[in-house]
Amino acid sequence: MAENRNHNQCNICDQLAAYELNLLEKDERIVFENHLGACSDCLEEMYAMAPAMTKLIDQPGLYAGQVTRSLAPGKTESWFQRLNRMVASGTSRLLIPVAVVAVLAMLILMPQSTEIKFRSLATTEAPAFSPIQVRAGQQDLWLPLWQSGMAFYQDGQYPSAADDLAKAVKLLAASAPSQDELTAVLDNAQLYLGVSQMLSNGIAESLATLQDASESSLQPVRQKGLWYLAQAHLLNENPQDAMAVLTQLENSPVFGTQAAALKADIENLLQN
Repeated sequence: MAENRNHNQCNICDQLAAYELNLLEKDERIVFENHLGACSDCLEEMYAMAPAMTKLIDQPGLYAGQVTRSLAPGKTESWFQRLNRMVASGTSRLLIPVAVVAVLAMLILMPQSTEIKFRSLATTEAPAFSPIQVRAGQQDLWLPLWQSGMAFYQDGQYPSAADDLAKAVKLLAASAPSQDELTAVLDNAQLYLGVSQMLSNGIAESLATLQDASESSLQPVRQKGLWYLAQAHLLNENPQDAMAVLTQLENSPVFGTQAAALKADIENLLQN
């Protein structure tokens, strides 16, 4: 029955199965039919079961005729007792297939998701770390965070890598404008931070970080940033933005072939 049904307010709805199987006495049936006209819960359940119950509705006595009454004269039997007797007598072997058909019909008639999953197209293999030369004797606060972050990264501990690299990037961003030699470190830190965030399911954060990396003046960092930015868009189920990013890699000697193939896969999935 409907999920929002209030059993305390609609106890009579429990007679729906007996009504559909024609197990109610005449006076009980009249009461239930009067109730049915004003109860949206009962109507909703009847409509939901309609595909499987059509035959029962057309022939309400289909199973009732199989019930053998063995009551003493003068006794009356409630619909609940009659239903129990049907199950105990073996009629359940007929009802079980009907119930299975009802469930299958409901599953078939349920709205199916038409969302195309692009996540399966994304590459989630982390790029190898290329060591960066840092000026000897430098004691900036970002350095130990950068080193620990990249150690976590190389061990595949991406959530921990993202935590330390985010702190290092914040400190580097404050220092880089006044120290040109730190720009390369900052750009690389943003790349590995973005990948770590992406592989830690922080897709929204990785999109912003990888966007920064894709704007690097260093071509290796820029191209890696673009490639992984496209993967993040796919993981975010945004194929159009992924294709726009991949277009910028068409002439890349490193990622050009991969980018063209991935664009073709996305286009085929969109068309299907």
